[in-house]
Amino acid sequence: MDHKRVKREDENWDHCAACTADTAPKDPDAPWIQCSPCHSWFHVQCVDLLDRDITRIKSYHCDKCAETRGPTTYHPPPRESGRRREKIDYAALNMGDTSAAHTHQHAHTPYLTRTFAPDHFPRLHGHELTSEYAHSAGLKTPVVVPAEWNEGLDMMVPKLTVRQVAETVGEDVPVEVMDVPTQSSSPGWTLGSWADYYETPATERDRVRNVISLEISQSELAKDIVRPKFVRDLDWVNMVWPSSAGPVPEVQLYCLMSVSNAFTDFHVDFAASSVWYHVVRGTKTFLFVPPTPANLRKYELWCLSSDQKKTWYPYTLSSSGSTQCVKVELQEGDTMCIPSGWIHAVYTPTDSLVIGGNFLTPINIPTQLELARIEVRTKVPKKFRFPRFQEVLWFAAEYYLREKPALGKGKGYERMGVEVLAEYLWVRARKARGVMEKGKEVSEKDQKGIRESIPGRLRDKAEGLARELGEWVHSLTPDEPLPEWLTIEEEAPAKKRKTETRPQAKKPVKKDDTESESEEQDTWMFDCPACGTKGENLDDGSAMIMCERCQCWMHVDCLPKEKVPGEGDDFICSRCGEER
Repeated sequence: MDHKRVKREDENWDHCAACTADTAPKDPDAPWIQCSPCHSWFHVQCVDLLDRDITRIKSYHCDKCAETRGPTTYHPPPRESGRRREKIDYAALNMGDTSAAHTHQHAHTPYLTRTFAPDHFPRLHGHELTSEYAHSAGLKTPVVVPAEWNEGLDMMVPKLTVRQVAETVGEDVPVEVMDVPTQSSSPGWTLGSWADYYETPATERDRVRNVISLEISQSELAKDIVRPKFVRDLDWVNMVWPSSAGPVPEVQLYCLMSVSNAFTDFHVDFAASSVWYHVVRGTKTFLFVPPTPANLRKYELWCLSSDQKKTWYPYTLSSSGSTQCVKVELQEGDTMCIPSGWIHAVYTPTDSLVIGGNFLTPINIPTQLELARIEVRTKVPKKFRFPRFQEVLWFAAEYYLREKPALGKGKGYERMGVEVLAEYLWVRARKARGVMEKGKEVSEKDQKGIRESIPGRLRDKAEGLARELGEWVHSLTPDEPLPEWLTIEEEAPAKKRKTETRPQAKKPVKKDDTESESEEQDTWMFDCPACGTKGENLDDGSAMIMCERCQCWMHVDCLPKEKVPGEGDDFICSRCGEER
């Protein structure tokens, strides 16, 4: 990493790219750091870095370059010393897995001591957290109901132990256990063996583990649990799901069991579903980042980065990213609602047990749709997505046209969401027929994937249904202009090419950023030798070109002008050229 502690002798610099001569540090020996992509120099102080940080930086990206080149990357933090002498998996380390250096904490746990934004999230009495409150406020931020204010939530959650959970659900029932240091699944566990592990004294546990995906809505335990009334009233799936479609998706009740020092890295709950969260035992610490378009874009790039495990997500926001996180600490008995799309990490200070669940809402439709797109682009496995999400959307269209409910509650978030939903479904219905969108051809694989996601009885009338929904919701505000998409006449499917392959880099090509609708997406590698940005299926929005030999994509802007191929010329990257 390029950094310096004195100005270069051959140049007289009185300020950096982030300051002026008047605001520049007065110390002539103030340290500087250079942005790897744009090569601009900055005072370390002016970009809110600490001197100790620059030794850990692998490739520094200024705020402007981070928008297109991805976040600053860091070397993994040094191993924390302590009383316990941990065994290190040197074989894994040799393969580049730095998380193997720890058995009793995640590599990012030390960051929890940093300074975070103050917690100004609302604290409400149980009777104040209602569907009416959500429609009025829009559920824009997390909300906490402290234990002493829980009355009025109309919720029932028994005071459980982990052993009682195992005995009630079944000690032989398999359970997915997460290994905290590696954030990967640990196979072969049952609820019985998990209870044995949980009851083991902390000093005798071989590793820190976590259970965060035990869905219990169909278990005996569910009979003793009632979700908060505001959740039951806002649950979009319960509202629109027809009885003929069978049981609703099983996401309504989860039991989360974590031992002290457990950590779940930054994530967004599937399909941007909202979450209700009640701490039965122990304590929890949350770090929240708001789902602004810029933050979600950086989250997407972080998910696609090959350095994701090594990179503290807040550093992708800015050089002082931790101050953009809000730290919330929950005590035993507290209840929290996490709104749609909020990016968050979770730490467990003491052994804990939590009962909660996911739910889609009619006031967060646009965010839920956008996160579903991000899940496709970041190749989230199907088992980690909201079950039957696309079917929920089509059932919602049927519901609104059948019931024609009043959508004027609160500030009209539901009405605006249904407008977005109608256009989203119309675009998908046209893609299912092979109609090109914005000049982009729809592959047969994508057509099949979209068509199969539409409920069978609606497939042949899907486009008309979506248009009818759009026309109905527009009729509620007739003074507003008719949306452009409602003026487009029905089009015939585009003629298919004989072959469909990824565009070859005969000339500078910006890769198509339309997400694949099929679960079996193509995998390609981005690896730019000039700026060092790399990752699987990474698309930062810049013009890209592919090397004919190694098949890696890279930035066109990073190439010397003389290396940019002309029309019809093959492109060979610098690495492959050197190997000749």
